[in-house]
Parts: sequence; C-alpha cells; structure tokens
Amino acid sequence: GPGRECKNVFAWRDWDKASEAQTLSGKQFVMSNGAASAVQFDGAFNQGLFITDDLTAAFFAPEASSPLPSSALTLEALFSIEKTGTAEKSLFTAGQFSKVNCMIGWSMGYIQTATTSTITMRLATTASDGKAIEQIKFLLPNRLPLGSWHSLVATFDGSRMALFLNGNATTSRPLSASTPLAILYTEAQLGIKGSCGTQKSKVVVGA
Repeated sequence: GPGRECKNVFAWRDWDKASEAQTLSGKQFVMSNGAASAVQFDGAFNQGLFITDDLTAAFFAPEASSPLPSSALTLEALFSIEKTGTAEKSLFTAGQFSKVNCMIGWSMGYIQTATTSTITMRLATTASDGKAIEQIKFLLPNRLPLGSWHSLVATFDGSRMALFLNGNATTSRPLSASTPLAILYTEAQLGIKGSCGTQKSKVVVGA
C-alpha cells in the first residue's frame, strides 16, 4: 500500500538509516530454520527495528489523537534467547530508561544469565504529585532454555501491572502512585522542560 516498501535482505545497506526523514528502518534480518521464520536481533549490528527516532513528535502528532496508548497498555512478544549475559534485553521500548534522571515511556524485556531468567516491565506515569517510575520484575523458578520459543505478555490497566509467560500469570502489583493519570511519554506532559532536555527517545522493537 502507499508508504510501504518491501526490503531485500541482500540489499541491507539501505536499512541502516534511522533518521527523521526515514524513521522506519530495518536494523534486522529475517532468519529461518526451515520450519519457522523470525526477525533476529544480535544486540550488536542488528540491534532492533526502529519505528521512530522521536517519541515526542509521535506523541504530539497532528492527528486528532496520539497513536500511543495513554491509560492502558498490553504488550506481547514471541521470542527465543540464543545467548546469556548480565544486561537487560528489551523486547519493546517506547521511551528510555537508561538514565536515572530521564525515564519516560515503557519497556518490556528479560535478563538471561548463565543460571537465572528474569522478566521485566518498566512504566513511567504522570501522577498527582508529578512523575512516577514503576517497575515489575519476576525471577523465574526455572531458567528459560536457550533456543526455545516463549510468549511474554505485559499489561497495564491504569492501576496495576502484570506479567504473563507462556500463557501463565507470573506476577502482578498495583502502581505505587496513588493517583496515576496517564503514561508519561514526554516531560512536556508535566508542563516542565525537565532533565531530558532536547534528547530524543525512540520506539524500538528489540534492543
């Protein structure tokens, strides 16, 4: 359809362009084992699929309403882990959580070490007293096997966060903010310039 473009894995050199003029890039490859196909992210060259470079611009889009969810959210991913490490790996991110003084948006991911598996969700909300950073982590009783496919779902209904793995509820908790108002995508929602300044946040599948 209009605005869509098919990409060829053999012409990948034009995929490494995530700019304001071309925000949908393909830092990824479609891999197949003969039975199933999936997008492979290696955490180095093929880090993720960048949907947009500027989350703030997407939030304040000229359309009648923002395309981003504001009061409720459901994220779902089918994923396979091929190697271990100590860093948290993101499956979906809209915002940023790498800087303590500039956390906005939401993310869902996992930590897979040599001995343990942990699933995570982070969420920034506007609250009656300003900004609230919410986090939910769950250390699985059994480590996820490498090379196997898993389903992870993270939900937020306006007052509670929950994680589901392979169709089973693993953990949930209410938000710490007494009166959560909306998901925080930009500090402009609070009427302040804030500590993020002019730094842009991305929407990324995989990281």
